[in-house]
Amino acid sequence: MSSINLFKAVNIIFFKLSAKIKIILNYFFSVIFTSIFIPLAILIRVIKPLVHIRIGCLRNDVIGNSIYNAEYYLCQKKIIPLKTLDLFYLQDSQGLVNKQWHKMLKKKI
Repeated sequence: MSSINLFKAVNIIFFKLSAKIKIILNYFFSVIFTSIFIPLAILIRVIKPLVHIRIGCLRNDVIGNSIYNAEYYLCQKKIIPLKTLDLFYLQDSQGLVNKQWHKMLKKKI
């Protein structure tokens, strides 16, 4: 019975340590990301009168939604030409559903 109690004690200690490590890592990464993205957001706001910067996400894990969003963006860009810099990123770059569509999209956008 003592080995079971020892095992439980080790599990409890490990769980408490891992929880503290998670809290420390979460705080560390939030400080790093905040220090990077707040100046970036301020820079985007300062240069907005010159060039409007828009950042968007394109889903590529489903075919229908991603094709519709990209086509809608391209149609709006033709109808209403604005002085903008549009930056897109793929939501899931490892799970490409349609590789040919991805190549065509990179050429257009």
